[in-house]
Amino acid sequence: MDGAVELPATSDRGKPDLYVCPADESAYGRWLTPAEDVLLAVEVVSPSSRHDDYETKRDAYARSEIPLYLIVGPREARVTLHAGPGPDGYSRMTTVPIGDKLDLPEPFGITVDTGTMPGRPKEA
Repeated sequence: MDGAVELPATSDRGKPDLYVCPADESAYGRWLTPAEDVLLAVEVVSPSSRHDDYETKRDAYARSEIPLYLIVGPREARVTLHAGPGPDGYSRMTTVPIGDKLDLPEPFGITVDTGTMPGRPKEA
């Protein structure tokens, strides 16, 4: 989706690089989606967004109960998935190097090939 996510925990709006919500909750025609409708938020880290993506947005998304938060770090050649949101942050974190596979839990229940993401796998 393209637009912003309303974050009730911070009384602010977040603008993830990508977010996913169910088809019946589509933001089509709206520019602001409630956090409760978002299943997954994704950020691709750039040098200028590093602090926001790894800290500020992570905490705001968790406190606003967005179930999954995926951070793609091309410069670090890693992908991090946060799950289990709550008032104290996400309770689970999985990090894999770009090039490895990453399991996305339900409602997705798929394995993502991170080798297709921006950045290069580290040389062996």
